Amino acid sequence: MSPFSPATPQIAVKNRYPDYLAMNLAAVPLADAGSLAASLDPAALSTLDLQLTLQFGYHWEVQADHRAQFGLTGGMLTLEVEDGELSPALTIAADADMPIVVRQVIDGPQTYEWRLVSRADFTVLNGTIAALSLGQLHPHSRDCRVLITFTVSAPDIHLTDAEGLWRHDISPNKHAVLERKLVWTLVEPRFYPYLSQAEVTYRPDQPVATTLVPSPVEASLQTIQPVIDAIMAAESDRLPDLARLADLDLMRDFAGGNLRGTNLSGIDLSGANLDRVNLRGADLSDADLSEASLRDAKLSGADLSGTYLSNADLRHSDLHRASLALATLSGADLEGANLQEANLSSTHLSHANVKQAIFGHNPGLTLESEQSLRDRGALFPDR
Repeated sequence: MSPFSPATPQIAVKNRYPDYLAMNLAAVPLADAGSLAASLDPAALSTLDLQLTLQFGYHWEVQADHRAQFGLTGGMLTLEVEDGELSPALTIAADADMPIVVRQVIDGPQTYEWRLVSRADFTVLNGTIAALSLGQLHPHSRDCRVLITFTVSAPDIHLTDAEGLWRHDISPNKHAVLERKLVWTLVEPRFYPYLSQAEVTYRPDQPVATTLVPSPVEASLQTIQPVIDAIMAAESDRLPDLARLADLDLMRDFAGGNLRGTNLSGIDLSGANLDRVNLRGADLSDADLSEASLRDAKLSGADLSGTYLSNADLRHSDLHRASLALATLSGADLEGANLQEANLSSTHLSHANVKQAIFGHNPGLTLESEQSLRDRGALFPDR
C-alpha cells in the first residue's frame, strides 16, 4: 500500500437562484498513467473527468393577486483553467425530455465557452441534464484551478405564465412588449454577473475565488404596473409605438422574446437582433429584415411574403411551413435552417448560404432551383 494519499480536488458550488438553475459538479479521477503516478508520488495529479449536472426549473414572482412565472431557454457555459489543460468534449445526447443543443463559441486554450439553447420546436428548459462531461482536465500542479460559470441574459429568459397582470383579451403585440419589459426590468438584472458558479481547486488553504455580486436595483410587479396600464390603454397596436411606451429598444431588446402571432407587416427591423425570437404564425409580410440576426428563431407558419431578408442571419432557424413567396433572401445565411414545406414561390435565394439547410415539399420551388440548392449543400431528405 502506498504511504501517499493522492491529492483530492476540492469543489465549491454556488447557485444564486436554484429555482431557475441548480448546478452541481463532480471531478472523477480517471484510471490512467497519471492515476498510477499519483498513487506513488503525492505531487502527481490524476486526470479528471469534469461532470456537470444542470437542473432547470421555473420561478414565480408573486405580489398580492399578481403572479408571473419565468424559466430559461438557454445560457452561456464558461470554463476557465489555470495551471492545467483541458481536453474539451461537451456533448449533449438527444433527449426528448431535455430539448437542448450546444453551439460552441470559443475553444481554449485557457477559456472555453458553449452556448446552450433550446431546440427550435421547444421553449423553456425544465428537467435535469445529469453527468454532462465537459472534458478531461490534466492538472499541471496543485495550483490548478478551474472556474465554471453559467450566465444568462434577457434572450435566455422567458415569461411562461402571468395571472392578474393584464386582461385575457390582450393583443399579441401588447403581450410581446410586456413580456420583454418584465424580463428586462424584473428578472435580468438579478442574474448579473452570473447565475451559478462552480470551482475546482487542490489546495485546502487556497481561498475559493468569489465574484463580487452587487445588489441589483430591485424591481417588483407593482413598480412595473404603470407601464402595463399605459400599454393596455394605448390606442396604437404597432410594435414600434408600444416599444417606445415601454422604453424598449426595438433593435436589441426583443431577442428571445415571444412575438408569436404578432402583426409586424411592413415594419423596419433591418439590422435588429432577433436571435431565438418566437415569431410562429406572425405576419411579417413586406417587412424589412435585411442584415437582421435571426439565429435559432422560431418562424414556423409565419407570413414572410415579400419580406426583405437580404444578408440576414437565419442559421438554425425554423421556417417550417412559412410563406416566403416573393421574399428576398439574397446573401442570407440559412445554414442548418428548416425550410420544409415553406412556400418558395418566386423566392430570391441567390448567393444565400444553404449548407445543411433542410428543404422538401416546397410549393413554388422549380426543379432547376432545387438542383441549384442541392449543388450548394442543401438537403432534401424526402427525395
